[in-house]
Formats: sequence, C-alpha cells, structure tokens
Amino acid sequence: MCHDDQPASLRDVADHVEHVRALAGPESVGLAGSYGTAVDAPHTIGLEDASCYPNLIAELLHRDWSEADIAALTRGNAARVVREAKAL
Repeated sequence: MCHDDQPASLRDVADHVEHVRALAGPESVGLAGSYGTAVDAPHTIGLEDASCYPNLIAELLHRDWSEADIAALTRGNAARVVREAKAL
C-alpha cells in the first residue's frame, strides 16, 4: 500500500498479487506493464520496468508460491486467454 504519495514497493505489489490470487484463484492473475506511459507516474521501487520481474518472482517464490502458480502468473494465464479468445 502506498503512503504519503510514495511509490509502491515490490513487496506492496507482491501483497496485491497474492490478494488477487486469494480472491480469484491462481488461474485469474497475470502480469502486464505499461511502464512509461503515464506522465509523472511514480515507479514501483524494485519493479521499475519489466526487466525487474525476476525480483517479483523471487519474492513470490520466497512466499512459497509453487512453480505452477508462477508459470500461470508469468505466461500461462495470458496464453490461455488468448487461445480461448481465438476459439470464439
């Protein structure tokens, strides 16, 4: 959670991702980024751009996420949604 107009931290993002997973299930959460598109938007400390995703993955692994849930988060869920959309 951000306080006093400070940017979110990597741990804040991990907390948020875990909250979504707890509410919606591991098949309903994924990563995306629109870095640099908002003028004067603060960047997450430790997750300044997509090249920092390994930092987030390491934090989630430290929190005992399974490799299957990490795979779903990083690519599996987005790939599944695209396949399902193509099938429509």
